[in-house]
Amino acid sequence: PEDQEAAERAGQFALGWFANPVYVDGDYPQVMKDYVQRNSPAGQSRLPQFTDQEKQWIKGTFDFFGLNHYSTSLCEPTDAEYQGVALPGYSRDMEVKLTTDPNWHRAASYYLYYVPWGMRGIL
Repeated sequence: PEDQEAAERAGQFALGWFANPVYVDGDYPQVMKDYVQRNSPAGQSRLPQFTDQEKQWIKGTFDFFGLNHYSTSLCEPTDAEYQGVALPGYSRDMEVKLTTDPNWHRAASYYLYYVPWGMRGIL
């Protein structure tokens, strides 16, 4: 369950960041807002806030959904300190350790792997 929550959180940071405002409610995913807030200095979130007017403008402004999926990662929860990043930022805020399986076949680029089931899992 913790790994599944971490995978969902990673998905919300990677895809929900852009899709949630347009397809759901005009705002960032709640989990993203919560994690950025708690990793921001002095309790002031570094994530900009949409006004109610902006949320209304943004929500539903789509014609189609296109998704690029280059590779898959395994996810496990971690704390912000594990990321080894001194300053808050995307990776630290997410609090997810992304890894790969050493048995996966590597593609031409060092960071890409052939993992067909990963795309099926997204769909």
